[in-house]
Amino acid sequence: MLSPLNFSYSTTISLIILISFFSIFGSINQTFFRSVALIWNETFMLQYNVWNLVTGSLVETNAIRYVLSVVGVAFYGPKAENFIGSVYLAVYLLFVSLFCGVVTSVAIFVLYVITREEYLLSIEVHGSLGVIVLLMMASVKHNPSTKVANFGPFNRWNLRSVPMLLVVVSGLSYLTLQQKISPDFPFVCVSFYFSWAYLRFIHPIDAFIGFNDSNLTYGDITEDFQLEKFFPKHIQRLVKPLFDFSYNVALLMGFFKGRVNREKNEQLNDASSLLLTDGENSNYLKNKSKDPIVSRRRAKAMKLLDERFAELSAAEEGLWDEVGNDGIDAEEKKPDEIVNDINDDWGIELEEDNRKALT
Repeated sequence: MLSPLNFSYSTTISLIILISFFSIFGSINQTFFRSVALIWNETFMLQYNVWNLVTGSLVETNAIRYVLSVVGVAFYGPKAENFIGSVYLAVYLLFVSLFCGVVTSVAIFVLYVITREEYLLSIEVHGSLGVIVLLMMASVKHNPSTKVANFGPFNRWNLRSVPMLLVVVSGLSYLTLQQKISPDFPFVCVSFYFSWAYLRFIHPIDAFIGFNDSNLTYGDITEDFQLEKFFPKHIQRLVKPLFDFSYNVALLMGFFKGRVNREKNEQLNDASSLLLTDGENSNYLKNKSKDPIVSRRRAKAMKLLDERFAELSAAEEGLWDEVGNDGIDAEEKKPDEIVNDINDDWGIELEEDNRKALT
């Protein structure tokens, strides 16, 4: 069944109204259409309609695409709004839509500089399929195993595979039908990545605590929301090294410093939950012993625990190394020598105290 759409979903309703407004008037009036669709000349040279960097993602001139867009927003919008809240959904929409417009504009200009084809500056880029992709991403972030829908054959399809499928289908349509069916292919590609990047690194996951930054935790560090998880399984092992390399380069450049400690703490929590098992928990792990994800997490947790124990052991040895006398380390002294030294010191102090008391 479709998600119930009531007036409590203010951002979703506003989004449907905006898509309807821009699509209907854009289909009727060509001048209005050119002022809201992303056309490089209209945006940066002739009219300076910079707002169409955002509004281009809200314009549909094809009736079938318009109906599908409204249905998609009505279905996935309430879910996303429940998960991240109305205000943060609006910020999320604005962020991704703006990046769709900016990145697409830069790509068009670069292609024009390389090819000198003037028609590139007049390409009309518009469509709301990118908005559907970012709403799906929000649903997947909350529940990675969520299905496309809860009825019919859709109940067997994992929603996490749909965004990449939309990118592929949109790209094939764009190449074969010359933009007639998929004029928003650039938006779909950009939305696929930047919606994931926003939820992975920027979105405050404790948004309902309040607007005090000290109470907010930004981004998502779970393995289920890694970028390679959105690719088919036989491609994941090919793209994962590239994504890991890019992330490590970002760490070397000083980005995401706080995420490293969060990831270690999360792995320690996983380790404690895996090691402290009894009853129902141990039966669960026994049943999941063949699950590669569980096995990988257990291995990482055990490795992290071993590293922590090694650090604690080294620190303890360092403290004992500092305990010594006459330049001799505590490890080099015998126990009886250490005891004799302590007893001699105590005897001298007691003798001095008694002498002072008598005089």
